[in-house]
Amino acid sequence: MQFGKAHRPPLTGAGRTCHRPGQWLWRTLIIGILAMPVVLSSPAEALFSNNLNGYIRVTGVSSSVDTVTSRSLSQEYSAYWSKRMAAYFEMRASMRYLNLGLDQNLGENSWRREYQPAGELLWAHPDFTIGGLVKRRKTTNNATDGALIDDNVAVTLSTRMTGYPILRARYDWEHAYSDGQSFERDTRQNNVQIGLTYNLRRQSFYYSFSHRRQNDDRGGLQITENQHLFRWNQTTMFPGQFLRVSSTYDFGRRAQETETTADSTVLSAIPFRLALYAYDPTPEFGTLDTLPSLADGNTSSPAQPQVNVGAGLADRNIGLDFGYNADIAALYIYTDRPSGPVMSWRVWLSSDNLTWTQLDQPVMVTFNAGFNRYELVFATVKTRYIKAVNSGANDESTVLVTEVEARERLQKSSLENRHQTTHMANVIGTVILSKKLESSAELSVRRQPKGEFTDSRNQLYYAFSLRHAPSTAVTQTVKYQAGYEDFSAGGIRNDNNNLTYSLAVTPLTTLHFSFVALNRMDYIQSVKTQETNNLSFKTTGNLLAGLTLSGETTYSRSNRYDSRRAFDTWTYRAGADGTLVRSLDFSASFLYQGTHQVNADFSYIRRQYAIDINWRLTQTIVGHGSLTFDNDAARRYTYQTYGLSWTVTPKIQLGAQATVTGGESDVTGDRNSAQITYQATSRSSLYFSASNIEYPAAGRARGTSFQLGLKTGF
Repeated sequence: MQFGKAHRPPLTGAGRTCHRPGQWLWRTLIIGILAMPVVLSSPAEALFSNNLNGYIRVTGVSSSVDTVTSRSLSQEYSAYWSKRMAAYFEMRASMRYLNLGLDQNLGENSWRREYQPAGELLWAHPDFTIGGLVKRRKTTNNATDGALIDDNVAVTLSTRMTGYPILRARYDWEHAYSDGQSFERDTRQNNVQIGLTYNLRRQSFYYSFSHRRQNDDRGGLQITENQHLFRWNQTTMFPGQFLRVSSTYDFGRRAQETETTADSTVLSAIPFRLALYAYDPTPEFGTLDTLPSLADGNTSSPAQPQVNVGAGLADRNIGLDFGYNADIAALYIYTDRPSGPVMSWRVWLSSDNLTWTQLDQPVMVTFNAGFNRYELVFATVKTRYIKAVNSGANDESTVLVTEVEARERLQKSSLENRHQTTHMANVIGTVILSKKLESSAELSVRRQPKGEFTDSRNQLYYAFSLRHAPSTAVTQTVKYQAGYEDFSAGGIRNDNNNLTYSLAVTPLTTLHFSFVALNRMDYIQSVKTQETNNLSFKTTGNLLAGLTLSGETTYSRSNRYDSRRAFDTWTYRAGADGTLVRSLDFSASFLYQGTHQVNADFSYIRRQYAIDINWRLTQTIVGHGSLTFDNDAARRYTYQTYGLSWTVTPKIQLGAQATVTGGESDVTGDRNSAQITYQATSRSSLYFSASNIEYPAAGRARGTSFQLGLKTGF
């Protein structure tokens, strides 16, 4: 399914009325704006109870890009009510309504509506808390016949009686289904979780049991899973407190039955080790960093730091590390709100998270409006690292990524039983030899004698460190780490060891130096695959009042024995920020990074110069400007942004921005905009903006857009 697919003919049929949203969407907005002064002029106490609060936002947009003229109306209404019924009882309710409509002169009429009512009852007794939650989410749009309905029921119990084990229990029931023929969805899920916690002096005990049953009647998938977990941890302080020992032990048991009954293949979620992310306009070469919030299981809240794929922002590299070569058939990228369906994605594969190869087969990309996610589906590939890189313009100004998932294809009409037993033990000992010398050792063991899941693995990790602080101005640390990871499904074993030395010197409160030396070696099946040597020196100083200078020099040698390649990388960074005059702040930076392949004609060099200025012209007028010049192996471009804001009165603010991207390749584009905001009350405002946009890289010529809206809270 693709929401808002170009040139879709108007839907007809029994019980459906065909109309162009442009005939009513702007009329609705204008009526709301005209009525707003009347609402805002009334005392809030006379209109709403103290138990009721909410939020209203209505925005209309008229835009013209190439030969396409479109009008859209975005409405969002939220209301929250809470009431304490008795000493321990409280009731809560909420209602959220979204209505997004789009009208285009080429005949495309798109709309999406979403209702989200919810109710909660809470009994907060001093010895326990019992809560019940019921909510529904109903989504309709013109791209499908019918609606997607998601019903949820949750019951929770927690105790807090002193001297007794703490009990926490939760039951969740979810039914997601569609009431139309074209939207193939009918899933049911039941979850039961029970946990007990007991603390005894410096020891704690924890046990939990969870049961999950998922049925996908239309998709032909049934999953039943049971999990047990027992955890014990303790901390011991020896006399004199010169020795501290902390230890934990976990025992887990997991059983899962998966049955596919459909005649067609089924896409099922596959676990992975790490979620990765980087902003990189040259995805062919570069390392992605770990971003755990992209894999926290929360598809509603944006990942932090934020990953924005709205407003035509491109080159967001969103990836996964499976730990071994896994069979992947799809990537799902979740967003916090409906997003533009025309944005394109490219898929890249890698064996080392450094050099990437674009997938040379077709990738089918759709935006699933029912689940707020981009679905990238392709023929099954085997890889350890995979990433998706976005490109093209996005009609939505802000779209934040919340989660990333990988999918595998399950065989038709199959029954599979998996079991897994896990033992995990961790011991950390710290010895305080003196006020200046401290030593610690750590041992961590993970064993899975029965590991039939794709993420099953045995691990062993140990580390030794010595910290020496001869004075308050000098601290040095030596640390050795080693261990291995053995994947049962992938049939491989990854070994690594690290030796690190770090030195921190602060001769003055305004001057700081640091030095780090690192050696890391990686092995696969006892064969050395990579060795990295890294040296880094950093300094930061406040030499003058209001001026901070910083510098960094890094050298690394990466020997990749599996591909018989070696890379030398030099990185230089320099920066300054401060206040030139009382009304003018600035920051400037320079980056040089050069990577050279040893004994080969390959060099990757990037130079980046940036300056940022904030200028308070008067007490009510503030200007901002930044200029970035980037010169790398594949692209040379400049990125400029300028802004001006003027507080005309306490209720009226004006603003203007200009963003220009120019270069020799497909990164060019510009965006100019101006806004006016009227703050009617402390929680209510009217706003108008006009923008002029050009994205040649996305195959679009210049376009104009006008936005009018209101937002208020009560």
